[in-house]
Amino acid sequence: MLLFPIIPLLAIHWTSCRKGMPWWGYLLYLPLLLRAKWIEAQILLALNEDLKSIFLSPGFWLGMLEHADWFTDGALPVQAYLCDLEIPV
Repeated sequence: MLLFPIIPLLAIHWTSCRKGMPWWGYLLYLPLLLRAKWIEAQILLALNEDLKSIFLSPGFWLGMLEHADWFTDGALPVQAYLCDLEIPV
């Protein structure tokens, strides 16, 4: 998870104040999110949970939001930095 903020740094040259990060930055993030949730589901299955209870659990879905929060913690400061350069002082 500590590598997620690197994706916005890779995309900094294509990020703009108005449009934000390019679409391919989010596309790079998506497999990482899916992998993390797959690992979580595998751990829960090993603890004898069934798939239905895993996918109906609010914690599973809120965990996706928490995971995405780590990503946006890297993306939004890059966009804010670029917006700061456009504001006349």
